[in-house]
Amino acid sequence: MNDLYSDVLIGHDILNRHSSVEIGFDGNRPPLTICSLAVAQVPPVSLFFNLNPNCRPLVTKTRRHTVKDNVFMALEVQKLLKEGAIEPSNSPWRAQAFVIRGEKYKPRMWRMSTLKQLINTLC
Repeated sequence: MNDLYSDVLIGHDILNRHSSVEIGFDGNRPPLTICSLAVAQVPPVSLFFNLNPNCRPLVTKTRRHTVKDNVFMALEVQKLLKEGAIEPSNSPWRAQAFVIRGEKYKPRMWRMSTLKQLINTLC
């Protein structure tokens, strides 16, 4: 499960066809056996419940990126779209993307992030 960026969900259609599901990890402890699972009944969370209905997006200039960063972001977006992790949106709200690089992310590992806190400061 390299590059896992979200929870893994195994549907009932798969579970009904098999007597058990095994997922291997690299841990050094003995296997952990779980006998049963409870069904999660979690209501979806509203993303913008705290916004005033009269709040409107502000227009800001798009950040400038290097050609290398633009290529990376385009490839990352295509990968996430293909994997179903994100979907196209025509929302007037946006969070500008940027690439983080640094010593903390070796070997020069890149990730794409967004400025989510910007929305919170506007309203």
